[in-house]
Amino acid sequence: MRQVQGLPELIITLGRRRLSAAETAAVVSVQVRAVLGSPTQCQLTLQADGAGPRELA
Repeated sequence: MRQVQGLPELIITLGRRRLSAAETAAVVSVQVRAVLGSPTQCQLTLQADGAGPRELA
C-alpha cells in the first residue's frame, strides 16, 4: 500500500464557467453517478455563508 503524497487540484466548471477559489472551497461533497446507457450525473453540495448546505445539479 502506498501513502498519499498530496491531493490533486479540484477544478469545477458549471455552465462552462470555472468556479472561483472561494466557490470551490465551499464544496463539501461531490457525488458522481454513472449508469451504462445514461448520461453521467454530478451533484455538488456547497456550504453557503450563514446558511445550510445547498445543492447544484
